[in-house]
Amino acid sequence: MATNTPKAPRKTPQRLSLAAQLAHEHSMAVLQSTATIEILEEDGKRTDRLIYVGKEYASKFIAAHGVSA
Repeated sequence: MATNTPKAPRKTPQRLSLAAQLAHEHSMAVLQSTATIEILEEDGKRTDRLIYVGKEYASKFIAAHGVSA
């Protein structure tokens, strides 16, 4: 029999910086729109490039819009 004791509350996830959030959203958008499983090849070169482009997008977005990160 299961008890009716409540579960412990979940911990609040750590908030990302604006730059990290923008980079993540950009990378996820690329993966969902055009990328295939091949982008995650074993040598990791394409995955590294995707991460680099996401970070570059975030830094240029912040610079263009004058937002403080």
